[in-house]
Amino acid sequence: MIFLRGVPSPQWLNQLGASLDIDPEFFYRHIEVSPAFLPQSDSLHQSYLPPSPTTRNIFELRICNTGSWEPNHSRIALSELRRSSHDSMHQNLENFINWRHVSLGDSIVRRFSVHDLYCFTIEQKITVEVIFHTQQWAAIVWLDAGNDLGVSSVGPWLEGSASATHSIRLHPIYQHRDRIALSSYVHTQANNEGSQTDQNGTLKLPQTVNHLHNNYGRLLKSDVMEKDAFYALNELFHFSAASVDQYLALLEDKVGRITIDQPVSGLSELLMAKAIVDDYRRSVRETLHIVRCRGASNWPRVKEERWAQKAERSAKELESRYERLLQRCEDLSEQCGSGITLLADNRAKDQSQQAIEQTDKVAKLTFLAYIFVPLSFTASFFGMNFKELGQHLSLYTFFITSSTVLFISLVVMYCDLKKCFEKLWHALAHLWRLDIVRRSTTRQTDKLFEA
Repeated sequence: MIFLRGVPSPQWLNQLGASLDIDPEFFYRHIEVSPAFLPQSDSLHQSYLPPSPTTRNIFELRICNTGSWEPNHSRIALSELRRSSHDSMHQNLENFINWRHVSLGDSIVRRFSVHDLYCFTIEQKITVEVIFHTQQWAAIVWLDAGNDLGVSSVGPWLEGSASATHSIRLHPIYQHRDRIALSSYVHTQANNEGSQTDQNGTLKLPQTVNHLHNNYGRLLKSDVMEKDAFYALNELFHFSAASVDQYLALLEDKVGRITIDQPVSGLSELLMAKAIVDDYRRSVRETLHIVRCRGASNWPRVKEERWAQKAERSAKELESRYERLLQRCEDLSEQCGSGITLLADNRAKDQSQQAIEQTDKVAKLTFLAYIFVPLSFTASFFGMNFKELGQHLSLYTFFITSSTVLFISLVVMYCDLKKCFEKLWHALAHLWRLDIVRRSTTRQTDKLFEA
């Protein structure tokens, strides 16, 4: 197994590809960048080569690393922080694609997500190709994690923090192993501030994935690893599952904190969380398919019965873990969907209540208009200098006239004149028909008496 870390030189990739007969698709797959971060300039589209159709011997694993910082709350808001982080990440990936401000061994970050003013997540990936010729096989593992993120190209994980860089921290990816103890020579003592700096004061952001190649396969049987390619990649799958599991735990905590009293901000947070979870659900489903197929049919398998049973048992455990991970993604996606529906309904209810209140206010204004408009009309009418009105009218005349006009206005307001006229018309028509019937009956009676 050959581990590549960070950004290698083109010459080195060319030499490695020619020596091991690496499929060019492997390189295309790894340098692929999410279209959401691609600018629309023509020069960038010319420099970016889309990947060719996928092969069964090449697959990708996602690595998520949660982190925390202490931004300057008095000067920055969450929406502004997300906007600036997106722009910075956009520029970072554009530099990577066009090979600007990139050094050999720099780490690659695929996605940067800001969850709140204290927590963020960076996403990287591992691209793996299994090469099999006759009785020999090799696995090329390309990790995005290379040089420390504190000294690599500047990204939003540094720009979004406060002026004191010691406030940034990347959390370790925890993996549970049965009956395992710490190795004394691996343990390092962290300082009290929660971050690490070298002697020159340079910021250090250590990642767990940077130590993946150290002691790789220590918990696996070397005899089985030599003969079974899928078994040899077992720790890679478990590491990816652990990082995604930790990320989902963070999202579950964020979703659980959203209350119904936050219809606007809570709805946007749930929409963002659901989009992330659905994306990871697709990725976990694809990885689960690879696990169920045990890689590809042409991968080497162990033949000995006892080692074959151990390899199959390990594969079953891995398959069970990804099934639980997929179920967790589906449950969290359903929880986000239910929360979105609930907040949307609550928001619609609030809007309906506001509309009802506005309608009541309009009704009150209409009532006042029906009162003051007739009074204003009456006052204006009596203010005209017509000789017919006379010069010595009593004040009671104004009040009597105003009351009459106001009464007529209120009748027009509260009564539906159209319906009233319709009822009157129907009543008159009914009386007319009754009169016709009465007259007809009278004539017939008179004729009978005459006969």
